[in-house]
Amino acid sequence: MQRLPHSRLLKLRKLTIRQLLINAEVTKAEAQAKADAQLIEAEAQAEANSKLSSSITDELIRMIEAEARNKFGWVTISGTNNTVVTDK
Repeated sequence: MQRLPHSRLLKLRKLTIRQLLINAEVTKAEAQAKADAQLIEAEAQAEANSKLSSSITDELIRMIEAEARNKFGWVTISGTNNTVVTDK
């Protein structure tokens, strides 16, 4: 097996170090891109949640409750035995 000259060995080490640094930068850039995408997704979800929660009004709740009672009847809990009384 032939030994490499010292200068050639140094060049190989420098190239290896340079490649490791490049790989580290690529890994860092990929991680940053993933984090940025997750942040954008989270911000969009937060905005959607905010719009949804602001659209839920007392009037909407009463309307949905009335529709449910119309479909399923009135349900009340009576006494400590939790007897369910339905009136349709």
